[in-house]
Amino acid sequence: MEEIHERRDKSLLKRRIDQVDDLLNKLALVHKKVRRSIKPMTFKISTKLFRECVIGGTFDRLHPGHEALICTALNVAEKIHIGIMNDQGVKRWGRKKNIDKIQDFMTRVVNLEVFLAKYGERSRVRVVEISDPFSYAVRSNQATNLDSIVVSEEQIVLERARQINKMREEKGLAKLKILRYPLILDDRGKVFSSSRLRSGEKLLNIHLPAFKLVSKEVIEEVRKPKGEMISSPRELPEPPNIVIAIGDIVVNNLIRDGYPISIGIIDKRSRRVPLANFYIYREITKEGEIILPPYLPVLNPPGTISRDAWDKIYISLFQEYPV
Repeated sequence: MEEIHERRDKSLLKRRIDQVDDLLNKLALVHKKVRRSIKPMTFKISTKLFRECVIGGTFDRLHPGHEALICTALNVAEKIHIGIMNDQGVKRWGRKKNIDKIQDFMTRVVNLEVFLAKYGERSRVRVVEISDPFSYAVRSNQATNLDSIVVSEEQIVLERARQINKMREEKGLAKLKILRYPLILDDRGKVFSSSRLRSGEKLLNIHLPAFKLVSKEVIEEVRKPKGEMISSPRELPEPPNIVIAIGDIVVNNLIRDGYPISIGIIDKRSRRVPLANFYIYREITKEGEIILPPYLPVLNPPGTISRDAWDKIYISLFQEYPV
């Protein structure tokens, strides 16, 4: 019996070593591929979420760009409305390559529902069918409940959000607060898009393996402070090419002291205890539009670095602006 346990332990150890070797080899490839660093920027914090936010799109072949749109909206509002363009609307409003290859409406709805369930956000989302980009936010029975809209900085999308506000004013409705964020890029500097997927492109070239921390001792060792300890962000040196802040308390403290960040990793918890709601933004334009960093969702069980986490960290390294 002892021999069986010994063989099993050796086999497990070998798998762990092979896993670490594979991870290190892929991280070396990532290091070679990252050609620029995200310039760190200062941010601000709002502790007041919007009430009901609307977003919309075709949501064909869900990809990290869609995930960023949904997750960004979920981080700034208590509830969100997601309008999915129906098949008739796609034909009329579509400006897409390979439009004939767009998934049918029900397939897109199911894929969105699966995504929301995976990240545990279904209860905060109202999914609705739309046939054009404007009517739901202007003429539907939910229009009066909406107070905000999240869009990417793609010009045509941003202009449609502004057009929605003009139409709302004409109907005597309050303008929606427009919140916008930079488009999400892949590891070649190209924007993630459904049209590229429909053309058969592969949008990510490296997938890092999931990694499970092997013991409580390893976890405790990782938690120990490393490097020089400081008592305040004011003691930090001038930011280098990239600043990665891990944990809500760290991110909040850096922001409050005006220290620039390139990538922030948060879960709105401290030691797994939920924190009061807040969202992070970069600036408010003279027109009153709020510029946000894009939020990328991550599913990462305790004691692991999941493949989802690696993918989102990997994507973050190739952005032009902080994430």
